[in-house]
Amino acid sequence: EGMQPLSIEIDFEHGRRRRNPVWAYFSKLGEHPKGLWILATTEVWERFSYYGMRALLVLYMNNVLFQPGEWQSVWGVRIFTGLYGTPHDDMPPLQRKRLVQSISSNFYGLYTALVYLTPLPGGYLSDQYFGQRKMVIFGGATMALGHFCLAFHDAFFLGLLLIIIGNGAFKPNVSTQVGRLYADGDPKRTTAFFIFYCGINFGAFLAPIVCGELRQEVGYDAGFTAAGVGMLVGLVIYIAGWRLVPPDRSVARVKNNGKEKKMSFWAQLREHRYRVVAIVSICFLTIPFWGVYEQQGNTIAVYGQDMVNREIGGWTMPTEFLQSINPFMIFALTPLLNALWAWQRKRLKEPSEASKMAIGLLLLSVGYFLLMAITGEEGGRRISIAWLFLCITLYTAGELFLSPIGLTFISNYSPATMTSLLMGVWFFSSFVGNYMAGWLGSYYSYIPHRVFFLTLAVIASSASVIMFLAGRIAMRHIV
Repeated sequence: EGMQPLSIEIDFEHGRRRRNPVWAYFSKLGEHPKGLWILATTEVWERFSYYGMRALLVLYMNNVLFQPGEWQSVWGVRIFTGLYGTPHDDMPPLQRKRLVQSISSNFYGLYTALVYLTPLPGGYLSDQYFGQRKMVIFGGATMALGHFCLAFHDAFFLGLLLIIIGNGAFKPNVSTQVGRLYADGDPKRTTAFFIFYCGINFGAFLAPIVCGELRQEVGYDAGFTAAGVGMLVGLVIYIAGWRLVPPDRSVARVKNNGKEKKMSFWAQLREHRYRVVAIVSICFLTIPFWGVYEQQGNTIAVYGQDMVNREIGGWTMPTEFLQSINPFMIFALTPLLNALWAWQRKRLKEPSEASKMAIGLLLLSVGYFLLMAITGEEGGRRISIAWLFLCITLYTAGELFLSPIGLTFISNYSPATMTSLLMGVWFFSSFVGNYMAGWLGSYYSYIPHRVFFLTLAVIASSASVIMFLAGRIAMRHIV
């Protein structure tokens, strides 16, 4: 017992030994059901595929897809140039570069928004008709096909469409299955979602490194192919662990004279209307967070390529590697925040879910205030990668106060027969926020970078105040 210095520390105030809360967090991982590890590992590879592709997406559109003579043959491209502008090959270079960045940002916002919209019908279909297991398998197979399509230049938009459809079937149902591994009120459920969130970010950490290195050494098609292989690996793991994940939950039923009959969706909604309205309100209050936070895969990628010194010794770090900073810091900060909240919980001082989300918005705004302060004039000196690392660390802390808390919030407080649907509503708020991110990012090349980052900081800080005030009212109808 005395040979474990990491697990024991002295409580001088009371004269006894007590466990280090960080060590206690890790020591209890074995108490979770095996199905959690199947779902978390599946999510590792699904997120590897998504974030590997995302790390390449904006850079590919800016550097390859919309280059003169390259974009005209892509299937469906005229739809998007009709919406966002046509980058004619004979335009002045600076004007064309700005337009291409604006088109890429708007399309990035549209794509990532639709990725978060499709879980809404996906959750409804699984709750009411098909069940979670079948939807996960269908979604994983469809996404894998989409990633492989991206490797073919002309099929770029077809590949993204398949990923959008598959994600809608996959995403809300895996998250719902994690919550259903635990009984209502089981405190391990919150820890389980943090483990699941670590799985997400382990995949997100590896993906930009692997896909970015393949892009630099072989080409963009190799990076997109690697993302497809990752999705297939996740699908195989899920099918192999089929019996360990929760069985499908049947649609809601009520008793009628000793017999059971199906309760309609509208009857369920009427029964839980106040709780549902409160949950939906909290979800929508997170929209500004996603609008600002999702600049990491959009304008921050372009900023990292053009404005950050990535020279380390004689080696130039691929731009995609910058997107691994966020998931790396997830691993570093998750046990610390879990320990902090456990300490607060024991003293009955833990913030509510809405208050934690407000803190997350505040931390995000601080990160952009800092980035605004250190950014020089366009065309001037590049900033040190250490500064960007610090800014992304603040964004990550904000994410941990909001995103996994939201998943736990939906799982804990949703009516049992509407969990997947309300998980879809949570992702719908991300849909609006991601579209907002694309719209905001379209101004990046047209206004000074410092003004752009200041605008993001003000949006996040204002939303933090609203969440603190309105979130308290909403929580009264839930708890």
